[in-house]
Amino acid sequence: MIWSAHVPYLGPNGEPHDFKYFMSIKELGFNTVFLTVSWGAVEYGPNEYDFHVLDQYMNYTKALGLKVILVFFYSVQAAGGDFNATPPWLLNNGEPEVNILGQSQNPPALAWWNETDRQYYFNFIKTVVSRYVNYSNFLGVLVNYGWLDDDWGPSVDNSPVGYAKSDVIVFRNWLMHIYHDNITLLNDQWGTNYSSFNQIMPSLPFTGNWRYFQEFRVWGINETYSQLFSMIRSIIGPNKMILLYWGGAIDDVYALQLPEIYFQLAKVYNVTIVLDDADHTAFAVFFSQLAKAYNVHLMMEWTPVPSAGSYYGKYLSHLILGYPWLVGSDYYVFIRSLSWFYPTAQLNTMASEIYELINGTYPSSKVALLYMTMLGDTYDDWRYLVSELSLIPKGLFNVNNEYAYYPFNIITVNELALGLVNLSDYKYIILMVPEKLIPSSVRSIINQWISKGGVLIPFNSNWLRNGLGGVL
Repeated sequence: MIWSAHVPYLGPNGEPHDFKYFMSIKELGFNTVFLTVSWGAVEYGPNEYDFHVLDQYMNYTKALGLKVILVFFYSVQAAGGDFNATPPWLLNNGEPEVNILGQSQNPPALAWWNETDRQYYFNFIKTVVSRYVNYSNFLGVLVNYGWLDDDWGPSVDNSPVGYAKSDVIVFRNWLMHIYHDNITLLNDQWGTNYSSFNQIMPSLPFTGNWRYFQEFRVWGINETYSQLFSMIRSIIGPNKMILLYWGGAIDDVYALQLPEIYFQLAKVYNVTIVLDDADHTAFAVFFSQLAKAYNVHLMMEWTPVPSAGSYYGKYLSHLILGYPWLVGSDYYVFIRSLSWFYPTAQLNTMASEIYELINGTYPSSKVALLYMTMLGDTYDDWRYLVSELSLIPKGLFNVNNEYAYYPFNIITVNELALGLVNLSDYKYIILMVPEKLIPSSVRSIINQWISKGGVLIPFNSNWLRNGLGGVL
């Protein structure tokens, strides 16, 4: 089991952490640290590095028997206010990510497809990981690109980003590949009259070529993360960990918060998905079942707040109620102040005992919620696909305003299409999206299941609103 605290590169006063700080983490019951590597502080100029702080940290943790996971965040916002997260020398000279009007994000981020800026980032990770991979306490790497789960970043004035010059060029090149460099083929499919690919600009959401632009960005995620993961695997080998951070949301229509893209990548490269925030039990159950379907390891993150003990109660309730679904998951705590963690060692002991008690079990169920994480053509379609608010009907789990579960599983349309789910395991399927959105090939699979006695509960059924748990 990994019980890890997240350590920022510098303390709140801007000074490096001392040995006593890491000793306090050890005394609180943690066995691992997630150590943020501040890009601008380590690479203070192009290919100019200062490792003395990281060397100290690696030696401190090694002496204390703490394992280390190096954390790479590629944006200011992603690093929680670390203004060296993207080095000033690059941010001030690189290509900013912009919306269709050319407006930059605030705080700024670099354009996704600028190859020069991208290569600086890849080289930075390669240099740092190569330096520490042979330390006995090096456990692995958490790596992200762009704005974490909002890969192309938060919108500017309600207009999505991803329209930097470099992004547009690569979009056009992708289209040329898709249409075999034949603009007539594109025009025939799109109903347009372009004379060359260089005339094409990506559209605003849900207009023009937006669907193709989104498909291009899905390709871009696969292309970029495949490069990152392949590079890191070549350095650390097959047994060390690669982790990908998921920021705990799936409801932004302008960003590609489609978890199955990342689970499919994680399966290929043996990557652990880190889910924030682990005390959102319904969300954690969804991700744990995606992990089970794709055979991907899941790590749960808990971000406590400096408040009364009620938050710790919520954490324990989450463990007790969620753990039957989360068996095999590790935990780490996003740490902002050691003073917040009075009972951490006791909490970890209790959680370990819960884990040992039920390890190896998994609730069997005849009920499945059918969810969908694919691209939508209209705003309403997209809202159905990604809204986490309706992830699990309240009639299934709301008891005295606390989480409590009837036994059910969550499956997805993609899992059915890929043959990862055996519907004969279930008696009931509850549709979490309108049936019209489900591809005909998957509807055919469901119809075969119905013909053998399966019961399909329609989307937005009265049963859901009135409490399906009681009916079942």
